[in-house]
Amino acid sequence: MDTSVDRARVGLAGAKTRHGLTEAKLRELQPGERTYKVSDGGNGLYVVVSPSGSRWFRYDYHLGGRRETLTIGRHEPVARQVQRSHLPYGMDVTLEEARLLLARAGIEVSSGRSPARAKVEQRIEVADA
Repeated sequence: MDTSVDRARVGLAGAKTRHGLTEAKLRELQPGERTYKVSDGGNGLYVVVSPSGSRWFRYDYHLGGRRETLTIGRHEPVARQVQRSHLPYGMDVTLEEARLLLARAGIEVSSGRSPARAKVEQRIEVADA
């Protein structure tokens, strides 16, 4: 079965991007007095480090002339036993999983769909159920 994550994995493997982040670099990021961002090397992914020390992966993109931000998930250095083809946005993810979700989001944006808006709509559906 061809899932969006499978297509994202193929796109990720074929892309010639230079990643700036590693799990070791993520662990070394220290909280400061203010929130700050660290880029993953030009692929659109960045991590936000809050004063409390939490680390969130985000992706900024433009759709319909507007800038939108997708919060991919909170950094979790240890992988869990979750089927990667069913990873939702917004959960705890490793750097590798964040890159897979970034590729999936890129596919959605290139198709004219907003992954951030879809994430909000999905949460509303779950809350109403």
